[in-house]
Amino acid sequence: MGNLKNILLALMALPLLGACTSSLGLALLDADIEACKPEYIRQARQFKSGSSYLESGLSKGNVLNVLGAPEKNEFKRDRNGQTVELLLYRTGHKSCNYMPTEEPYTTVILYKDMYWGHGEEFARTVLR
Repeated sequence: MGNLKNILLALMALPLLGACTSSLGLALLDADIEACKPEYIRQARQFKSGSSYLESGLSKGNVLNVLGAPEKNEFKRDRNGQTVELLLYRTGHKSCNYMPTEEPYTTVILYKDMYWGHGEEFARTVLR
């Protein structure tokens, strides 16, 4: 009799568990949808197509014309103590298959308002 009672209780709890897991699934789906916003995908594609035109010494104005406005920018000191500007472009998300990278941002580094380089490896080298 005790086993039957436990089985009935477990069966009664199944709909509640289903509601919890579907809520969790919807929350994860919302995160994926947020990552794949059309605006983010457009920004990532613009960066991918424009980055091939970047070359050392290109002015900040020309970089902005090619890539558009960055989502964020920061000022930091390079390994020699010089101030560099970091332009952060949204280029990816691990939850969105439509983005070119899994990293959320790609860094473009400007030195004295001129393009110096881009990419996380370059940024790590410069900012050590």
